[in-house]
Amino acid sequence: VFFFFFFKQKTAYELSSVTGVQTCALPIYISPLDWQNRFDEQIRGAADVAGVPAVLLKGMLANESQFWPLWTGDAGEVGWLQLTWDGADTALRHSPELFARYCPRALWIGCGGGYDLLTANQKDLVRSELIADLSVTGTPLDAAAMATNDLWIYAHILRAYACQAQATYPELDTWKSAAVLYNAGTNCIKDGVICSQGRTYLDQVWK
Repeated sequence: VFFFFFFKQKTAYELSSVTGVQTCALPIYISPLDWQNRFDEQIRGAADVAGVPAVLLKGMLANESQFWPLWTGDAGEVGWLQLTWDGADTALRHSPELFARYCPRALWIGCGGGYDLLTANQKDLVRSELIADLSVTGTPLDAAAMATNDLWIYAHILRAYACQAQATYPELDTWKSAAVLYNAGTNCIKDGVICSQGRTYLDQVWK
């Protein structure tokens, strides 16, 4: 059974449902809960393809962006997962699927040896392709449709972090470690202990 759990309680900015005849051409209000849950089937499909937990993927997407597709962070984070420049490096290093998708777009030759064998400039070009793919434009609904098409990418980013976590912290739960690494970095886990920021993040995304 596929359960989702975000925004069960009404928040200050939510409005009650309105019934009756529409008297003007205002857009129909969509509650935050309905907005987030409208992507459930696509999230589950992308998660199944990548072999990642759908609930964790949705939890991270909701926490990072609230599924607002046009949100850009202060450090240039992009997309529903608010991917950073350094995050793109980690994703491409640990995901053969993402590397195979973006390296040929950026380079004519040189993709056969893998990401780690590229020069610094070549890595930047490949990372730029990944970041550009997650940068959506247009109206919120149009941008959301574009972001929905990117769910395969987001699922493989999570898988890449899980591969890093498994190699770095084999004694810990792989998926929990992956989420912590994504949010707080490697300095958050010392001697098998997760830092406060990482524990708070897990409480928000893994239930």
